[in-house]
Amino acid sequence: MRMRNRGLAVVAAMALAGVIGAGGPAKAAGVDSLREDNPVPDTSKETEIYRVRESDQRFRRDYAAQPPLVPHKIAKYEISRNVNECLDCHGADTYIEENASKISQTHYVGREGNLQMNSPDAGRWNCNQCHVPQTDAEPLVDNTFSMTLR
Repeated sequence: MRMRNRGLAVVAAMALAGVIGAGGPAKAAGVDSLREDNPVPDTSKETEIYRVRESDQRFRRDYAAQPPLVPHKIAKYEISRNVNECLDCHGADTYIEENASKISQTHYVGREGNLQMNSPDAGRWNCNQCHVPQTDAEPLVDNTFSMTLR
């Protein structure tokens, strides 16, 4: 029985290699591309590198509930399942000695309203999901946004 399964696996692998070698499944006989006449754009060009605007002051927020912007580089910061380098400066135990803003208490509250006391809730762990640095890049589109608070 094992020999038969191994033989089937070899045949399946050879068939797959044949499809890939022929240019992939999209080039198989009788299969049309879902893109029709829209070719995949060339993404091999290097993107421009923008400088992060660093500041010793906080950036002004553009609307009331906007997450604070990051006034420094974060490109090499590790934020993983077990490590969050943002907390090295912004954590409750370190923000005073680091002269950094303290992480908001709202980050310790979970979706169900339960308060976590030891570390930020898992839903708030990925800081750069909301908090982003600013760069010297030109805007991609004109922005006429204005907000009037009543």
